[in-house]
Amino acid sequence: MTSPPRPEPRSRAAGGPDIVPVSPNPYRFRTGRVVLVLEGVLLLVLGVWGLAAAGEGTAPPAGAAVGPLQLTTAHAALLLGTGVLAVGCSVRRRSALAVVTAQAVGYAVLFLVGLVGAAHEVPTVLGFDYGDAVLHGGLMVIGLGLGMWMAGEGLEGLWWERRRRASRSDDHHRSGTSRSPS
Repeated sequence: MTSPPRPEPRSRAAGGPDIVPVSPNPYRFRTGRVVLVLEGVLLLVLGVWGLAAAGEGTAPPAGAAVGPLQLTTAHAALLLGTGVLAVGCSVRRRSALAVVTAQAVGYAVLFLVGLVGAAHEVPTVLGFDYGDAVLHGGLMVIGLGLGMWMAGEGLEGLWWERRRRASRSDDHHRSGTSRSPS
C-alpha cells in the first residue's frame, strides 16, 4: 500500500497562489513516539524479567511471579515481542500507527480471553489471571489512545498556508550586496 503523493506547493509562476502544505500539529507524532518508546522499553524489561523468572525451571504451570503478575514463558515472549515492535517501529509514522493499531486490537482480544481464562481453575497456555487482564486492558487503552493521538494529521488533513517571504534585508545579505547609508 503506497501513500498518495504529497501535494506540491503552487507557485505564482504556475498561476496559483504561493501556498504550501503545513501540518496542523507537528508535535503529535513526536510526543506519541516518546510514549511508544517508553511503553516498548517497559515491555522489554517486563518480558526479559518474565523470561528469566520462567526459565529457572521452578515456575508453576500458571507462570512465574513477576511483580504482581504471573508470567509464563509464552506470555513473557509475547510482551517482549510487543516491546521490540514498539521500539523498532517508532521511527516512522506509518509503522508506528500499524503497531499501535495491532496493539489495540490484539490486546483487546487478549483482555477478553484473559477474563474468560481467569475465571477457570485450569491455567491456559499463557497462564492468564485477573492481573494479566488488567495489564492487557491497559495496553489496549494505550494503543487506542496513541493511535488516535498520532493519526490526527491523517484525520484532520493538512493546512495550507502562504509561504513566508524573506525580508528585504535578508535578500540583500544573500546576494552579497549591503545597504549602506549614502
